[in-house]
Amino acid sequence: METTFQRQTAKIASVEELLAGDYIVQEGWKPNYIQTESRRLTRVNIVGIIIEKPSPYEIILDDGTGTMLISDFNHSKSTSNSKVGQGVLIIGRPRKANDEVFIAAEAVQTKQIKENPLWLVKRKEELEEIKNTKELDDEYKSVSVEEFQEDEELEDTEEEIIPELTDDELIKFIKQNDAGEGCAIEEIIEHFGQEADNTILTLIAMGEVYEIRPGKIKVLE
Repeated sequence: METTFQRQTAKIASVEELLAGDYIVQEGWKPNYIQTESRRLTRVNIVGIIIEKPSPYEIILDDGTGTMLISDFNHSKSTSNSKVGQGVLIIGRPRKANDEVFIAAEAVQTKQIKENPLWLVKRKEELEEIKNTKELDDEYKSVSVEEFQEDEELEDTEEEIIPELTDDELIKFIKQNDAGEGCAIEEIIEHFGQEADNTILTLIAMGEVYEIRPGKIKVLE
């Protein structure tokens, strides 16, 4: 029986959160991840400023909460063309080498930030919202370590039953609702909810879809 692997949605995260978490190594084909106080980060979406380039395919990113090395093992042109001082969107997976956590980049994009610098402001607001939500949760938590572990196990089970919106699901929907001129973003949001907005940005950053015209996106065949 052939085993299929589903790509996880890239979660908005900060450098600070990644550095504060624990790097968990899994056996076999299971992906490694960062375990924070409140969630598991297997694949992340980070926005920041390039402050240094140690090599053509390495970036030191500053997102306002800390700095982190980004390594592009795919040696993409977008990474080699990026410059110090540019805003950049990173999609990738946390990795650890020589006791240092870094991000193995799947996509490095500067075009979106250059065309719309407000992305940097919006990301700060999103990170603050995530932080405030966590602090609110902590305020009402008063459980033992055992109870917390049980909650984690329950949470993992619930995620399997109700999975997050995946890139593949969204791509399939776009194809089904594209009559030739692209699929309306409003139609996607109406069908999947506001969470689809982040997945759309992820797919654009990875070059799997593109905005054929304002408000309409198309799958890159």
